[in-house]
Amino acid sequence: MTIRNMVSSDPAYHWSTGEIEDRLNISGATLRRRLAAENTTLSAVITDTRVAGALQLLMTTRIPIKTVAARVGYASVASFSRQFSKRYGAEPSVFR
Repeated sequence: MTIRNMVSSDPAYHWSTGEIEDRLNISGATLRRRLAAENTTLSAVITDTRVAGALQLLMTTRIPIKTVAARVGYASVASFSRQFSKRYGAEPSVFR
């Protein structure tokens, strides 16, 4: 939950393992072990948090999809759409 809150506060930031380890004051091994206990990875948590934020923006604003993608940390609309569709089973435009 702490990682999700960090990513939610600035989803476009280039989050790295080292950055998160430093902010949480834990080692990489401990971070991986804790995430594994929850059957997830750091990459999955970051991606899930970003696409959840995108869903919120899509449903509550009229911001263009390209801008939503950028705001949640994707340089490419295609990459964003792929991750979004994988998570929600539909293209971002469906949630407009």
